[in-house]
Amino acid sequence: MRLRSIDYLCAYLHHTTVNRSSYALNDINHMLDPQLHSEHIDTWLNAFSLWREMYPTPVQPQFCSKSRPETENFHKRDSTVKFKVKGERKGEKCQVSSMAAASRLGEIIFESFHDTEVCMKNYEMEVLYQMHDSQIVMGISLTSKRVSIRNRVACGPTTLDAANAYALVKWANIQPGEVVLDPMGGSGTIPIEGSHLHPSAHFISSDHSMGNVEISMSNVKEYAGKGPLSVFCCDISRLALRPQSVDVIISDLPFGMRIGSVSANKSLYPSLFKAMERALRSGGRAILLTMAKAVILKVIKERARLGWTLVHERQLEVGGYRSWVFELSYQFLPNASNANRELVHQMTGQPRTRALEKRTAHADSSTS
Repeated sequence: MRLRSIDYLCAYLHHTTVNRSSYALNDINHMLDPQLHSEHIDTWLNAFSLWREMYPTPVQPQFCSKSRPETENFHKRDSTVKFKVKGERKGEKCQVSSMAAASRLGEIIFESFHDTEVCMKNYEMEVLYQMHDSQIVMGISLTSKRVSIRNRVACGPTTLDAANAYALVKWANIQPGEVVLDPMGGSGTIPIEGSHLHPSAHFISSDHSMGNVEISMSNVKEYAGKGPLSVFCCDISRLALRPQSVDVIISDLPFGMRIGSVSANKSLYPSLFKAMERALRSGGRAILLTMAKAVILKVIKERARLGWTLVHERQLEVGGYRSWVFELSYQFLPNASNANRELVHQMTGQPRTRALEKRTAHADSSTS
């Protein structure tokens, strides 16, 4: 569990970049077929050996010099390694489907190695084929389940993977004693990961849905780290926190797909920024994940005069969708808006800046 930023581990077989327009099914033969290229034999046998270290079995797949149907006196052995090939494609479509590629890779294994048997349900070994845009990666899975699915008793409708939550917390560069808020906490994934990584910081998860808050509380009770972690129900427009009491805000914003809509984000995101301006201390920062890149960039540009600065923009894949992480810094400017002047007045009891300036100017004119 120390490798918190990964989804799964695999024994490496092959990695390449292909031309999507000319990529064909037979290209997989040249990538990994040991009967066409003998240098692939050691690649397969080394991967099998590494897999057997993780999952001890007396069966060691042996290379066939000829494909299995052509091998003389071939008979199925009593003990075999049952395997399946899992194909996944992310990004733009390709003329070679992930299912067809997985089927071809399964044929290569079955025809080239003794003691292997295709089994789609009760399999022992899972071979992975992944195509992400033009990148192809193949390997043998060394993890029985996805490492990023952790710290959950229950899930909400859009629960973020723990590996992505871990990445967001790392990018925030949280310091001891800081207060970290997720105003759209959902299932509590980000605060829970943060409480494990930074037990000396105080994490807060809030959500407008009481159902999500109950899910978050059940997850927090079972899997929270050693640091303080608070959960409460609250709408972002009425955050129940003292002004300028938060150091960092980390949140997975609604994409407008399974939750809300793209048009709703155009009003939701400005409301979120107003709430963050009230909650963040001067010099605070925000790490925001979203797929609505155009919407959030527009809001950042419009509110730059109020103290926001875009520090960094990163790309992150979430659930097969290309998303972006925006790292922002915030500098409180008392005179930037009426809301800020009102906030200073509420916190210090001092006259509102603009009223004080008018009063001073009037006194000066009267004296002269």
